Amino acid sequence: MQLIEDWRRERRIRRIASAMRAATLTGKPNLARAYWLDMKRECESRSSGQVKRIERAGRLA
Repeated sequence: MQLIEDWRRERRIRRIASAMRAATLTGKPNLARAYWLDMKRECESRSSGQVKRIERAGRLA
């Protein structure tokens, strides 16, 4: 069950990152910052197992 939650969290992070980039490119810094804060919250709530899997895959320094 945890793997499913981790997968869903990574999908949310990717969607938020995409929206943040779009807001930045369209010149909406306040909206981009709001997306950044959402992404930060999602990244901080990653499970320890999820972080270990990401590190093993070489996608997180």
